[in-house]
Amino acid sequence: MDGTRQDVLKNIDEWIEDMTASNILWIKGHPGVGKSAIASTVVNRLRGSKRLGACFFFERAKADILTPFALWRMVSFDLSEKYPTVRRHLVAKLDADRDIPRTGNVDELFRQLIHEPLMGSEGIPAGRLPVIVIDALDECGGLDAERLVRRGKVLRTLSNWRSLPSHFKIVVTSRAEDDIDRALGGISSIIEIGAGTSTTLQSSIDISAFLTIRFREITEEWPDLKEWPKPQDISQLVDKAGGLFIWARVVADFIKDGDPLEQLTRIQDGESIAGNMAALYSHILQVSFPNPSRVVMDNFHSILGAIIFNQRPLPTKSLAGLLRIGEMSIQLICRKLSSVVESGDVLRITHQSFTDFLIDKEACPPSFYINREHEEQRLTLACLHTMKGGLQFNICKLESSYLLNSEVLDMESRINQYIPMHLQYACWFWTHHLVASKCQDEILVLIQDFRDFQFLFWLEVLSITNHMSTASMMIYSLTNWMKVSPFRVTLCTGSQFASLTRNINKRLQ
Repeated sequence: MDGTRQDVLKNIDEWIEDMTASNILWIKGHPGVGKSAIASTVVNRLRGSKRLGACFFFERAKADILTPFALWRMVSFDLSEKYPTVRRHLVAKLDADRDIPRTGNVDELFRQLIHEPLMGSEGIPAGRLPVIVIDALDECGGLDAERLVRRGKVLRTLSNWRSLPSHFKIVVTSRAEDDIDRALGGISSIIEIGAGTSTTLQSSIDISAFLTIRFREITEEWPDLKEWPKPQDISQLVDKAGGLFIWARVVADFIKDGDPLEQLTRIQDGESIAGNMAALYSHILQVSFPNPSRVVMDNFHSILGAIIFNQRPLPTKSLAGLLRIGEMSIQLICRKLSSVVESGDVLRITHQSFTDFLIDKEACPPSFYINREHEEQRLTLACLHTMKGGLQFNICKLESSYLLNSEVLDMESRINQYIPMHLQYACWFWTHHLVASKCQDEILVLIQDFRDFQFLFWLEVLSITNHMSTASMMIYSLTNWMKVSPFRVTLCTGSQFASLTRNINKRLQ
């Protein structure tokens, strides 16, 4: 099946009612063609018809939270809330074994929490049979090498979904990447959303309507704009979009955030290859930063690098504290990038295609290219400096050391007062950034300082913030990193940190 927008929605409706079709529907397409918008529309329609079993939206920026385990736990919880027969099976299983949700085997988790409860569920009315929606499967696992491992776990469980009765349906959206194609291509009904040369007339009509509405909103803010834009202007933009809604949305935001006449002219004079997101992003960056100073570009790389590679999104104030950059400087950079970066309390890149562009050395202009190794090194230093400046004995000013953390009634307010979010982040994730960066003298000096003066204070923060269980693995990551460090002998011997690791394990027992 091929199509765009209304065609896709019609095909989805038909597939849901077709009990002879595969119970997996894969909606695939290039970045920016509107897969997530379609997924959201399907979710709203299913919710209205009381057929939404569960929905789950993967995001690369939340890869440490939105895992394969989180996926099936959430789906199981949602199904149990809506379907009494599923709930009865789950309750019986959990009564027999409370550790099922904590299993480290995703296949076993899927079997126990999803497959067996659904297989044992009878009597669900045909008009209420559940449909599951999973969006952006290609973003599972984030940017790390671990990504494909995690994604493989989801694909394995999806192949097991195929053995469920055909009336239990699941919709998956993703880019058409090789591993997903190998796993789903032979077992799914498939809808491919076209872009570029395969763009349909309906897609162009939809984008034209979208741009017309957005330009109407812009003219309401600029009363002096009369008979603007001309119909041929919109037609030119539709041709340039090449079927990509994300192209049209970014352009509309770019035009809105400046002098509309000037911004539109800049887009019209830019690269004309249909649907070329790289050309559009390059054009926006060069227009937004025409003659940037060294400080501005250094801030650009620091801020965008942190947004992309941070393991957890941070509020702007906390990001400023971690990077040691003024909040105003962050706001100035993000204001120039308002068409591609959401600048609310937490900064977010509006579409994964912009992240992909920034870290692609071939596509991104050299001055704006985000080098992962360099930015991970910068984040490592930021974390180590933050811990050096913020860690101290009895950081939460506790009156007694004889109470358990859970027995301190105002512990949460003490954490908020004495351990700022950027310090918590540094304590939780510094080794993650370390292992992704190259060794340098400043890092080695700071690690040695950490070993000698902050180690116990760091353990205290992990304990207070309920992250003590990660300490052993973080030290393990550090010792592995040290093995390949050309200066490891000057830092400390592996046996010293091995001893620290053993002590941590004893504390956890």
